[in-house]
Amino acid sequence: MLFLAGCKKDEIINPADSLVDVTNKYRLENNLSEIPVSPSLNTVAETHALDLAENYVQNDECNLHSWSDKGNWTPFCYTSDHANAQLMWDKPRELTSYEGNGYEISVFRSDTMTVDVALELWKNSEAHLDLILNNGIWKDVEWRAIGSAINGKYAVVWFGEETDPIK
Repeated sequence: MLFLAGCKKDEIINPADSLVDVTNKYRLENNLSEIPVSPSLNTVAETHALDLAENYVQNDECNLHSWSDKGNWTPFCYTSDHANAQLMWDKPRELTSYEGNGYEISVFRSDTMTVDVALELWKNSEAHLDLILNNGIWKDVEWRAIGSAINGKYAVVWFGEETDPIK
């Protein structure tokens, strides 16, 4: 939880909720529909953001979609050739009752992450922006679930094509 400038002291804002909000607002500004919040994908996002914050070591091989061997999940190194993409896509099924694939965007900032900074960084990355705005390889995909998390210097958003069975 954090306090946002301009909020009263007792108005606590959950940054993950705000990250979904700014993502959906940006989609609306681009004539796209809002994506329903998914408790399951929020769980995956929270789990991964915590794993990144506590265990990720930046290197030239394993990018931010990697998962450490420090949790109750299948660890893997996600490389630029996408060889382990299926292991990422499987995370929602592995960690929750969500039945579909999950597709993640993630970002790191050397200073504390904010929702606005995360969105701006993704807007400046064609691959991430394509996923948010259903462009490129994502143009025929209908997102039916979204979850997000921010932990320290990391922000992640998970997208899914299936409706979350948990409401």
